[in-house]
Amino acid sequence: MGAARAGLQPDYAVRVWQMEEGLPQNSVLSIAQTPDGYLWLATFNGLVRFDGVRFTPFDESNLPGLPGNRLVRLCADREGGLWARGQDMVDTERTRHD
Repeated sequence: MGAARAGLQPDYAVRVWQMEEGLPQNSVLSIAQTPDGYLWLATFNGLVRFDGVRFTPFDESNLPGLPGNRLVRLCADREGGLWARGQDMVDTERTRHD
């Protein structure tokens, strides 16, 4: 029986973030967390860094080396690098976010 059905409060909260809160698009295709704690979101309208409070968008115009704005896959490595795969890519490119 679920917590709501039992009349109990869940141990977590659900919050929805959309374009009104700073996302460049409402659809997120991939999420990765880097060792510094940032969450990175891949969208068809660029890359987004989330610090738990606000979104910082990145695209080809403000992040050289980004493999296009239509991102489909992210992966963080142990050294703090973020790997991003664009929709039309065969290879994956690494983007540092220092």
